[in-house]
Amino acid sequence: MTPTHLLTLPPSQPAAPWRAKASVFEDPSSRALLTRIRQLAPSNATVLVVGETGTGKEIISRHIHDLSRRAGQPFVAVNCGAFSPTLIESELFGHEKGAFTGAVGDKPGWFEAAHGGTLFLDEIGDLPLPLQVKLLRVLQEREVVRLGAKRPIPVDVRLVAATNVRLEEAVAAGTFRADLFYRVAVAKVTIAPLRERPGDILPLAHHFLDVYANARQAPGPRPTLTPPAAQALLAHSWLGNIRELENAIHYAVLVCQDGRITPDDLPVASLPAPANTAVPAIPTAVAPPSQARQALRTALDALFAEAPERLWATLEETIMRGAYEHARHNQLATARLLGLSRSVVRARLLEYGVLARSERDERPPAPEHPQSHVLVVEDDDVVRASLGELLEDSGYQVSFAENGKVALEVLTGGRTPDVIVLDLKMPVMDGWQFRAIQQVDPRLGSIPVVAISADRSAAAVPISAHAYLRKPLDADEFLQTVARTQRLRPAGAASLPVS
Repeated sequence: MTPTHLLTLPPSQPAAPWRAKASVFEDPSSRALLTRIRQLAPSNATVLVVGETGTGKEIISRHIHDLSRRAGQPFVAVNCGAFSPTLIESELFGHEKGAFTGAVGDKPGWFEAAHGGTLFLDEIGDLPLPLQVKLLRVLQEREVVRLGAKRPIPVDVRLVAATNVRLEEAVAAGTFRADLFYRVAVAKVTIAPLRERPGDILPLAHHFLDVYANARQAPGPRPTLTPPAAQALLAHSWLGNIRELENAIHYAVLVCQDGRITPDDLPVASLPAPANTAVPAIPTAVAPPSQARQALRTALDALFAEAPERLWATLEETIMRGAYEHARHNQLATARLLGLSRSVVRARLLEYGVLARSERDERPPAPEHPQSHVLVVEDDDVVRASLGELLEDSGYQVSFAENGKVALEVLTGGRTPDVIVLDLKMPVMDGWQFRAIQQVDPRLGSIPVVAISADRSAAAVPISAHAYLRKPLDADEFLQTVARTQRLRPAGAASLPVS
């Protein structure tokens, strides 16, 4: 039984243990997906492929490339989660000789390697926030700048990205940039898990049966599936999707007797198999928004029927507590998720007893001078706005700059700030370059600096900052650090003009 619509990874392409090596399109939902792919492939639109681990996202992405006008040009596949934050930037954009310790020669990045073709970024949600900024810029400008270089290199690349999580939720939690999400999700392709397309199970099983039967060295008849074994395959939940099915068939080919694969030969008993194929999603999966809203409506109807006292107050507290847990106890992320200010979130958490009474009584110190001024230099719009709101709520005057170059312009055109909050990784002029200029300028050198970065390796690069904080920032720690750093400002210097 040979599938009529079969896609496989190239034989020379090594597959990770969790990655599917083949995909078929026999189920009606899969055929609809194939039709959609054929519609999207000829364009140059960026594509976001969404699906659980093992559903064949790379195979689909390769098929999009093969059906496009870029077929015959490079297809470069990269797993963003397989590299450390310090290495992935060099791999993605390339580097020049001497850009960092160990850079003994020039090296092109993945964008340059994929020039004229397609770059497939698997698990794009694992990219650190600073790299998301640079990726967005490359997609907008269609050029890359290698680490240690000043000259941009034009690139002609179609991006196909993949993820096994809901990037919408990552955006709400502040771990994925909204502008990058909309840039990569121009066209969205969703691959259903194997349990939701039962028509593909047996064709895939027969394909893998052929593959491993041909590779088997043992004598004896060619293995075949017995009807009970086929029924067992259809009844299993396949939480590992295509890769789990491939492993099950491989094992069965090795252990079956007389060439007959029975249910006892299939290693599917370790996971509970439902009676039919309507299997609940795995715990990490998130229900579609329409299903989530319907579940919420059902729960509300039940509460309305009970008519408990203080219903609104109970709902508000439940939402606030749930959002705080979802944001991993980050007040700023909770505020962004709910569309509220941090001060409102903090007040509610204190009211509900989520924050300890001591935290309520010991608010972060207010600025020592009512006109204390902080310059926030940060390229991320959301982070910059959140820090500004936090500082203004605490009584500071705040000015902003999106990179080091703009910060220098701000400093030469107005009052000297008491503290500079400086992001280290930014386009145009980063924090290290800004700090080098600031330190040699007699007008600016006395301004204390709080350096911030999401990259844990950034703290190891000398910058001579007065304080260093890792993103995501804890609001109270941030305010306390700013207040403490402000005291390092020489007496009488706070109100001096720069020019």
